Amino acid sequence: MSTPLTPDICIIGGGSGGLSVAAAAAAFGVDVVLIEKGKMGGDCLNYGCVPSKAMIAAAKHAHAIAEAPDFGVTAGEAKVNFRKVHDHIHSVIGAIAPNDSVERFRAMGVNVIEAEARFIDKSTVMAGQTEIRARRYVVATGSSAFVPPIPGLDTVDYLTNETLFERTRAPRHLIVIGGGPIGMEMAQAHRRLGAEVTVVEGFKALGKDDPELAAIVLENIRAEGVTIHEGSKVTSVEKRGKTGVRVNYETETGEAYVDGSDVLVAVGRLANVEGLGLDAAGVEYDRRGIKVGANLRSSNKRIYAIGDVAGGLQFTHVAGYHAGLVVQQILFRMPAKENRDIIPWATYTDPELAHVGLTEEEAGKRHGGRISVLRWPYAENDRAQAERKTTGLIKLVVDRKARILGVSIAGAGAGEMINMWALAVTNSMTLKDVRGYIPPYPTMAEIGKRAHDMFSADGMAEIGAVREEGMAAAVDWLLNDAGKDARAVIWTHNLHAAQGSFRMPQMADGDLQPMGVLLGATYGSDYVSIGAAFGEGEFPEDLPPGRRTFERTDSETVDGAIGELGHEAVLLDISGLPDSSVALRWLVEERSWRMQELSVQLSPATSFDAIYYVDTVTRARLTPFALRRHQRQAE
Repeated sequence: MSTPLTPDICIIGGGSGGLSVAAAAAAFGVDVVLIEKGKMGGDCLNYGCVPSKAMIAAAKHAHAIAEAPDFGVTAGEAKVNFRKVHDHIHSVIGAIAPNDSVERFRAMGVNVIEAEARFIDKSTVMAGQTEIRARRYVVATGSSAFVPPIPGLDTVDYLTNETLFERTRAPRHLIVIGGGPIGMEMAQAHRRLGAEVTVVEGFKALGKDDPELAAIVLENIRAEGVTIHEGSKVTSVEKRGKTGVRVNYETETGEAYVDGSDVLVAVGRLANVEGLGLDAAGVEYDRRGIKVGANLRSSNKRIYAIGDVAGGLQFTHVAGYHAGLVVQQILFRMPAKENRDIIPWATYTDPELAHVGLTEEEAGKRHGGRISVLRWPYAENDRAQAERKTTGLIKLVVDRKARILGVSIAGAGAGEMINMWALAVTNSMTLKDVRGYIPPYPTMAEIGKRAHDMFSADGMAEIGAVREEGMAAAVDWLLNDAGKDARAVIWTHNLHAAQGSFRMPQMADGDLQPMGVLLGATYGSDYVSIGAAFGEGEFPEDLPPGRRTFERTDSETVDGAIGELGHEAVLLDISGLPDSSVALRWLVEERSWRMQELSVQLSPATSFDAIYYVDTVTRARLTPFALRRHQRQAE
């Protein structure tokens, strides 16, 4: 046995995290050893991010041909050569591989050992026949596809991400077990490349993402022909004939099955901890990975763990983030802690799904409900209209001081668009910080700015999408709790309170009424409704005293109506008549009422035109979208 190596740092694993630590250490002239038993570049380069995105790119081209007639272009039916798709995928891997190669890192000064590593005690690692006694160790062994113990699964040639991209023939009918990001990405890609695809998910597909936005993505994937069975637990797998396979599953309603040609197992990943000798090293771990603190140090203070093996979020960019934290501590003796609230992620379906920071649910719990949620739909973006990519929306979650807590996007280019918001969340920026940002026109990134613009800069009104119960709670608060001098305008331009959308308790099926009449009648407080009834609906004849209805929208009518009601809370319903803008201009310019725009969304697939809220005097915050009621005192 040769003389033991005594580097400053020994890294186990040549994936994204390990290579980042090695490159940084070598750049500072630090003696570093890197041990890798498999392919350099790890799972991301060889079996994960890179090949999957290359396949998705091929699938997008096939889908673009199908969409071409919508743009006046006829290209015929897409013809997919799956062997060439395979070649494209591996040419992309080959183009990137030199950046992660043994040769490159050795040229950088890294001592690369191609062998399996294991700890033999708390301070020593064996790599083949080489003994290493480093000052610090970084375990970056990543994770592997989890294969659940499904009866019969071992009797078929199932696929995982490690074997999927070796195929040169397209599956006839691909059955995907697991509806997470990997499963849904590959399901859509294979469908676009010509395969029939069925997804069997035990719980909710894309269940870790915002349910409102996940629903948008899943609706689109289903529309492309992918069958998705949610709440379906796989009970067994069996062969069918020479090349077929059957997946049996159970739901709340009973047992079922689906027959196909191939099975892809995509139910999650397990940290690679086996064979590392962690017990000998005194390192605590479980099936999720090595147990570390916020500083990524294990129970053995000499040993750090980063990336997937650290048991947290399993993304390539997280491994890179961890690498920077570890380098900061080892090389510069500076404390560093992981902050998972600032880590973005993206799912590369079409439309894409991206997120950073706290979700609406998480923010509500952490901040006691004192949050606002701002939305803006892709359909209101000119570039999205030009490219016919109008499905989706952006969601901004902010606290009472307008600090950006989290952002979620479902739509075209969401993975790119989330970058700016990741910067904002990381630096605890507020909507005021974003106010001066000018996006070029026309770009889809404008949707973020438009969502921001829905929040009054001085906090006079918080505006967001409204759910059915949200509108009711907001009006109840406005009329009963906001104070005697509160004033608000709701502009219901083409906004019908009809069956299947917004229905007040007194409404009959199919009844159409001006929103202000319905709200006022329901909540028993003075209001003014300006405008005629919609459709065949009529004003209720038995309005209680104090209610007023007008069919004119001139300033005298509005002023007289307010005067008649005195100092009581006033709800004005301007029903989208041609001259309703006269009243709005008068309210803003002559009476100094403030106005904010709102795009209403009662469900992921339903949106209405606009609602305007105005508030003065009390400067109360209206938060119908979050079902929260809070009030800021007048300055």
